[in-house]
Amino acid sequence: MTPPTKTKVLPALAVSAAVVAATLTVPASAASAASSVRPAAPAAQSAAIPPANGHGYYNGHVTIDTSRQGKLYVMKDPNRPGLACGGPDGRPFTKSINDWGNGSAGNLETACVDVLYAAQKEWDMLRYWLGRSGINGQGTGYPARVGVTDGPPSWTGSYLAVGPKQPGRPHYGTLDMVAHEYGHAIFDTTPGGTGSGIETGGLAESAGDIFGALTEAFANNPNDPPDYTVGEELNLNGNGPLRYMYNPSLNGDPNCFSASVPRSEVHQAAGPQNHWFYLLAEGTNPGGGKPNSPVCTGPSSLTGIGIQKAGKIFMGTLLRKTSGWKYTGARAASVSAAIALYGRGTECEAVKAAWTAVNVPAGVNEPVCGIVIDPPDFSLALNPSSGNALPGQTVSSTVYTSATTGTPQTVTLTASGLPPGTTASFSPSAVTSGGQSTLVLTPTIATPAGTYTVTVTGTGNATGDPTHSATYTLTVQSLPTPTPSSR
Repeated sequence: MTPPTKTKVLPALAVSAAVVAATLTVPASAASAASSVRPAAPAAQSAAIPPANGHGYYNGHVTIDTSRQGKLYVMKDPNRPGLACGGPDGRPFTKSINDWGNGSAGNLETACVDVLYAAQKEWDMLRYWLGRSGINGQGTGYPARVGVTDGPPSWTGSYLAVGPKQPGRPHYGTLDMVAHEYGHAIFDTTPGGTGSGIETGGLAESAGDIFGALTEAFANNPNDPPDYTVGEELNLNGNGPLRYMYNPSLNGDPNCFSASVPRSEVHQAAGPQNHWFYLLAEGTNPGGGKPNSPVCTGPSSLTGIGIQKAGKIFMGTLLRKTSGWKYTGARAASVSAAIALYGRGTECEAVKAAWTAVNVPAGVNEPVCGIVIDPPDFSLALNPSSGNALPGQTVSSTVYTSATTGTPQTVTLTASGLPPGTTASFSPSAVTSGGQSTLVLTPTIATPAGTYTVTVTGTGNATGDPTHSATYTLTVQSLPTPTPSSR
C-alpha cells in the first residue's frame, strides 16, 4: 500500500508569538505528537469560545469548533454533540492554546484537525442542505480516534477509527473518507438499520461515497476540491482513487446493475448507485470541467438536477429504507422521495431516467411522474337518510351525485338490503354525475315491522367502473290493531 504524499502551502496567519512558538514545538512523529497533548479533564464544564485555528495536512488552514475546560482547550465540539477527536484511547486531545496541528504528515494532532473539520462540515451539510439533525438524525454525532488502525478509516459502530498506527506516516482522514465513514453511521441510523448481504452492503458503501461527495461540495475547500472520486487524496493502492462515481468501470467496478452485482463484493456492488447519483446530479455531459458519464440503457443524454437536490432526494430515499434493502427498493423509494420533495415534474423524471440508465428497471407499482390526470369519479349522498312508513305507504329520498374528478359520467342506481315485501324505484334510474334522482321505498302488508338498512349504490361507466354507496334507514311500523265495534 503506497502512503499518500502531500505538499501544502499554508496561508500566513496573524497569530501571537506564543501561538507560533507552541506550533513550532509540536514534534513531528506520531508518538511524540501523542505525548504532546493531554487527555481532557472530565470535571470542568466547557465554555463557549471563538473557533480555533487548525493546520491540517490535507485541508490546509481551517477553523474548527473546540471547547474549553478550565485552563485547557479540548478537541470536543461544543455545538455538535458527540463530535470529538483524540488518540487511540479515545480521550479528546487538549492543550493550553486554541491552535491545533502543524500541517505535518505524521502528527496526530494534525490528523485530528482534518478529521474534526470534515466531521463538522458533514454535520453542517446534513443540516443546511438535507434537513437532518446530526449524524444519527437525533441531534447527535460520534467521536473519532486517530492512530488506531493500519487500514483505511473505518466506522466501528460507535466511533470513527483513523490510521495509520505507524509513527510519522500520513494519516488517512481526508475530507471524503471521513464523510464516507460517518455516512455508514447515517445509513445505520435510518429505517431498516445496517442490514446484511452484498447488495445491501453495496448500497451502504455507495451511501458513504455519496455523503463524501456531498460533504466535499458543501465544504468547497480549494485544498480538496469537490469531485466525484473516492479517496483520491490517499492513493492507497497506488492507482489513484478507490472509486470513480461518474464511471465506476475505470476502477473495475460495474457501471450497470445486473444479476452478478449481488454476487460480487460490497465495494464493487456500490458502483451502479454511485453512477446513478452522478447522472442524477450532473447528467451525462455536465461541462465546466466535470467528467462525462456513460449510460447503460435508455436515452444517451441526461441532464442533471444539481448535487444539492440529488442529495435531498437521496436522504429522502434512506428515510424510506427497509430491511433487506435492494436496488429495486432504492429506485422505488427515490421516486417517492422526489415526488414528496419536488412534485411529479423534472426531478421525478430525472430520478427515473438515471436509474434506467444504470439498468435498474421500474417496479410494477412505481409512482407516475409528469402531469397526472385522475380518472373520472363521483360522489353519492342521500337526503333524508332515514324515514318511517306503514305497510302500503311510501317514503322517498333524493339521491345526489356530483362529479369529483374528470368528466361527468353516467351513474346507474340500484338498491339492496330491502326488507321482505318492499320495493324500491328510482326516477330516473340513471343520472349523469352531478344530477339527482328520487328513491321511493314501498313496504307492503308482507313486510314485518322493524328497522332496516337499505344500501343505494351508484355504478359509473368510466374506466374502472367506479362505485359509491350510501345507506338509508327504513323503519316499517306496525299496522294499528282494529278496535272492535260496540253494539
